[in-house]
Amino acid sequence: MSAWYGQIGQDKFVVDVLKGKRHGTFLDVGCHEARNLSNTWYLEKELGWRGIAVDCDPAWMGQWAAERSGSVFVLGDACGMDFPALLAAQHLSQPVDYLSLDLEPPEATWRCLQYIMGQGVRFNVVTFETDFYRYQASRDPSRELMASLGYDLIRPGVPGMFGQQDDFYVHRSLT
Repeated sequence: MSAWYGQIGQDKFVVDVLKGKRHGTFLDVGCHEARNLSNTWYLEKELGWRGIAVDCDPAWMGQWAAERSGSVFVLGDACGMDFPALLAAQHLSQPVDYLSLDLEPPEATWRCLQYIMGQGVRFNVVTFETDFYRYQASRDPSRELMASLGYDLIRPGVPGMFGQQDDFYVHRSLT
């Protein structure tokens, strides 16, 4: 496998930052399909990562069960989950290597980022979809939150196919 699957290179960014780390861990919130435009497919299939995928749409459950043996699909509202307990139940210790966060609408992504980070979960790398190109809403609150928690903004709102879409963060302990 040589193709990247993330919509704007999220998976490649994680591989580059973590220097091709094998057997890492992830939390993929708003995971959607198991393979198409997946930020974690390559990590799981090529590098042996394991993780938790969360989505509120039951249409993806069967696909994840059939195609993703290294991850557990959890159906439900991410803003109501006990993430420390979920991680512990899957024997995923902190820091988790990668958080992919992409919900619709963007306000839900922001609420979920606050919720997860408020539970004290730490990640090495975070990609956070702001959808700035669609809504032109301020990204300052999420950037201020991440900075206050020790994350450096490495690639702000990468211009690309859909304009400025995701912010890419790395925890300061890695830099």
